[in-house]
Amino acid sequence: MAQEIGILSVFDSGRLKERPSFWLSLLKWLLLTPRLVVLTLLALVFIVANVLSYFAVLLTAKFPQDKFDFNARVAHWTWRVGFYSLEEFIYRNWSSIDWGSALELYQTDRHGGRRFPAGAWTIDFLARDRDTNDLVIIQLKRGDTSDSTVGQLLRYASWVREKVAAESQNVRGIIITKKTDSALEYAVKNLAFVEVKTYEVDFHLRLTPIKTLTPPESVAASVEKQALEAR
Repeated sequence: MAQEIGILSVFDSGRLKERPSFWLSLLKWLLLTPRLVVLTLLALVFIVANVLSYFAVLLTAKFPQDKFDFNARVAHWTWRVGFYSLEEFIYRNWSSIDWGSALELYQTDRHGGRRFPAGAWTIDFLARDRDTNDLVIIQLKRGDTSDSTVGQLLRYASWVREKVAAESQNVRGIIITKKTDSALEYAVKNLAFVEVKTYEVDFHLRLTPIKTLTPPESVAASVEKQALEAR
């Protein structure tokens, strides 16, 4: 089952409570335009630099360290922009998402549930199940390996159990990823408190046909007919 949230679909998470406006969703994504322009320019520089590095490797048999550092920074910024947009979209449309349970963002006097500080780390979303009172950690899988993502979630779960949860309060986890793989499936296979959900980006555009206008020839014939009838 897929749940459509404007341009975001979260699978295995129930159904959409209320479909948001297409134009509102489009406006939110247009706010990312400056970042996308910068990424496009970086991509062009990235291609040119790779061509130059190819010749450098041919001549020196060594990959330039500066080029490697540049590639790493471009890759880091690319996934950072991409996942910030996903994180922002989930945050803004939280009330429209049916996660399969009544989740609300966790709130304290100092922090909200988004980018919740967990010691030296940061949890993407920390929520509370209103029905069971469970604390739910929502982890967005970035460019990390499946093992790294699951390891982060387990670390956050241990921290939340120790620092945030009450004595009888359970802690669950949800991993949101673009696509799953066998490594991720096996990593969570025996973790009953961890769910994996996938998403996809999709635009929905509905075109409403307008009323067909009467051709000029038909208008002229109609006027002539009325004039003859009047005689």
